[in-house]
Order: sequence, then C-alpha cells, then structure tokens
Amino acid sequence: MSPSLETVRAELARLGQSDNVVVEAKGCVVTLTGQVADPELRWRLSGALLDLPEVYGVCNELDVSAP
Repeated sequence: MSPSLETVRAELARLGQSDNVVVEAKGCVVTLTGQVADPELRWRLSGALLDLPEVYGVCNELDVSAP
C-alpha cells in the first residue's frame, strides 16, 4: 500500500513544514526535498514520517539553510 500524499502532507503541516518541503511518494518510500532551518528538524521530519503505518522508507534530500 502506497502512502497517501495527503496523509504525508498533513503530517508535515502538523510539524509546521508544509510550505518549504516538497513530497513525492513511490511505492512505500517518501522523498523529501526543499529546505529546513536546522539538521535536527531534518531528521525529526524523517522520523515522524516513518511513524506513519504506510511509510516504509524516507529518502531525505532536504537541505539545511544557513542561519
């Protein structure tokens, strides 16, 4: 079962990252691209998506913007 993009986007919105992160899903793997403020947030987003039952992997291609 492929993850619903709406479910993934809703989780990113809950974490306050819906505007700066682009999501693609293929099979049960979600790819994240875009920019986030710090490395901790980058990894927290991956972890949150891996907690979704239909997501088996996250390809995290997020860039960390310099402060």
